[in-house]
Amino acid sequence: MFKFLFIKEMKQFWRNPALPVMAVAFPLVVILVLPFLATMDVRNVGVSVVDSDNTPTSIRLTGKIAGSGYFHLADSKTTYSQAMSQIEHGIADVIISIPCGFEEKLITGQGVDLMISANSTNVTKGSLASSHIGSIIQDFAEEILEERGLLQMQQLQQSMSGDNNVYSNIAVLNLFNPSMDYRTFMLPAYMALLIIVLCSVFPALAIVTEREQGTLEQINVTPLTRTSFILAKLVPYILVGVVAESIAFAAAYLAYGFVPQGSFLVLYAATILMAAAMSALGLLISNFSNTFQQAGYMFFFVILTALLMGGLFTPVSSMPDWAKSVSYAMPTTYYMDIMRGVYLKGSGFAHTWSQFVWLAGFTLLFSVASVLTYKKRI
Repeated sequence: MFKFLFIKEMKQFWRNPALPVMAVAFPLVVILVLPFLATMDVRNVGVSVVDSDNTPTSIRLTGKIAGSGYFHLADSKTTYSQAMSQIEHGIADVIISIPCGFEEKLITGQGVDLMISANSTNVTKGSLASSHIGSIIQDFAEEILEERGLLQMQQLQQSMSGDNNVYSNIAVLNLFNPSMDYRTFMLPAYMALLIIVLCSVFPALAIVTEREQGTLEQINVTPLTRTSFILAKLVPYILVGVVAESIAFAAAYLAYGFVPQGSFLVLYAATILMAAAMSALGLLISNFSNTFQQAGYMFFFVILTALLMGGLFTPVSSMPDWAKSVSYAMPTTYYMDIMRGVYLKGSGFAHTWSQFVWLAGFTLLFSVASVLTYKKRI
């Protein structure tokens, strides 16, 4: 009986013109479009420079900031109030104030105070822009001192004087994401988004649609067991989720050269469990929905909660304690740990076995609940 129900479900899937197209187009849109729209990278930040020194060195610093790729020079003003008006009108996002005597103090190795004023209406943009500009100014100062042979002399003098604030070269190694590319952090999350949406919505809507059309009543009068019915609804959409995720893996590689550091075997094992868990959750929701509209409202709540509290966009560790409790009660949290671990760190089964146990537990829980809550109504 399961075989015939499986064939029936696959035929229904292919006969619906929207579902196959969505199963292929949705992964492509999510992987190829979303990384350019939903990004935390700071680009094209407007900078207004108040250059009170107006020397070749200050002009060189301005050019270095403008040529960094993160900023564009909105304008150069003579007073801070003029630059502030550009902030107020949205022309600039950051003001850099270069004081008089900047060049003289810099080339003689004296301390120079520069003021960076950032528009923090957008907190993320303001803080990241300030950090980037601070790094550029620090590199510029080292560059000038090194050109004039003052860097090593300054270090030697501070060392001989026993100053605890000895200048030292600090090399920062960013593990697992050396380029600090936000896309590298988010692509695994977008892949999880596919499973959450496709594998939860498709099977649930299949049951709700059959219930609205009346074909479900014909199945209910047969001696078909509830377990066989639920399994016949689960398996096809687990396959759909695996195929959609494979398209996402290929698109990420072809578009960005993004490949996992670990094994695809681990990725596919986690994907199968996640697809099964979300499909079972979708069926569980459909058991309490009589119409498409009711199912849609419930899915909106479930999917939104999974996206915001499942660690896709913000780390679970940064959430308050009550939110962490909710996050750990969702399969998306554990799937995200596996995806980012395999893609960025090269984690294997030995490092992710606990996440697999949790995913298997959620799959079993949702599947049993779906079977128990399904009622054969005539």
